[in-house]
Amino acid sequence: MKKILCLLATLILSASCKQYSVTFNDATIYEPPTLLTNFAVADSALYKCIDQTVKELKIYAANQLNILRCSGVNIVQTDGLSLFTQITVLDLSDNNLTYIPELSDLKKLTHLNLEGNTSLACKSTINLTKNITNLALPVHCIN
Repeated sequence: MKKILCLLATLILSASCKQYSVTFNDATIYEPPTLLTNFAVADSALYKCIDQTVKELKIYAANQLNILRCSGVNIVQTDGLSLFTQITVLDLSDNNLTYIPELSDLKKLTHLNLEGNTSLACKSTINLTKNITNLALPVHCIN
């Protein structure tokens, strides 16, 4: 009975302390995961949007990010976005994008919103993945 109580107490304590490092004789036994920080994108507005999403959704690895909504935050380029290979929903509406070559690398992308990017080169949307089932383009790109 004593062993069961000790085991139960250990489980309860370890569950409530999962945000702390655990050491024994100066050796780390457990280190809690840290939020994703080691990513680089060329656009500072895109970086801020990704960083905020990482914090809100508690993303620990790039492949955990599958929805990104960055509408109206003055993004001008998407360089570096291809790191996030699992994105399925991407909202980049109402920004200042002109060319979007990185988006063709997002093979899991099914929903893409580019509305309101009035300077977008429409030809840059031609090579987007065939998996997109919901595509919203700026008015000047719709024929």
